[in-house]
Amino acid sequence: MTYTTNNARFNEQEHTKYSGWLCLIFLVISLFLIIISPRQSVEKFKYFVYSVVSPVPSALTQMYISIISVGDGVIDVFFAKQENRYLHKLVDTYQLREQQLRELERDNASLRKMLNLSDVNGFSFTAARVIMRDPQTWFQSIYVDRGKDAGLSVGAPVLDTNKNLVGQVIEVMGKKSRILLISDTLSAVVTSCPRTSDDGVIAGANNHLLYLRYLNTDSQVQPGDTMVTSRSSSSFPPGIPVGEVVRIERKEKNSLTNAFVRPYAKLSSLHNVIILNLR
Repeated sequence: MTYTTNNARFNEQEHTKYSGWLCLIFLVISLFLIIISPRQSVEKFKYFVYSVVSPVPSALTQMYISIISVGDGVIDVFFAKQENRYLHKLVDTYQLREQQLRELERDNASLRKMLNLSDVNGFSFTAARVIMRDPQTWFQSIYVDRGKDAGLSVGAPVLDTNKNLVGQVIEVMGKKSRILLISDTLSAVVTSCPRTSDDGVIAGANNHLLYLRYLNTDSQVQPGDTMVTSRSSSSFPPGIPVGEVVRIERKEKNSLTNAFVRPYAKLSSLHNVIILNLR
């Protein structure tokens, strides 16, 4: 181990000595050339030195250029991904704003319709906005932003902005109320067909269709007929549009006829409603 260390130190000293001698020789040659022929000799010496050392900087330059090129590529990929994420977020934002604008336009159209109404079937009314509905009871009930403070009462009929029947107020709180929709199985509306004067009861089925019951066996009601609230109804004013008959269900002889009715009101997408004041 001692011999190896000493040997390394000797080699290092020898290398330092040779380097010193080499620098001294270069210096002497330089001075000699300058004295003999200043301009020409210096140019030759510069060419000689450049030819000796130039391959090293050239290789380093190429390596540097390669590293820079790779770095630029990595940076370009990074910024491209960042820009892609930003553009995706921008598209999502614009789509959300577009959807919000469509909803506002729909609400404004509904509000304009209500503002143009002075009364509905001779009754004053209160305009309300739908504020909540439970996904578990989607076709059963909704909540609106009007309550006792607005003078609402249980039993008041509820219409959409096109004056089609929606349901009835079943619970009134301070600043909100719950509406039972005509599509709920607990709902029952006495209706009449203006074309045939047949009466029947429309009940909900917790889906997008209503069930029309108790039509006479000889009833002439057919698909395409309109059903409106009947004069014999004790809960709703007469003549309010309820829906259109889409299918007749005839059973055995001497049995009552039933039918399926599609409601005119878009019960699954209500935003604004009209609550009639029957008092």
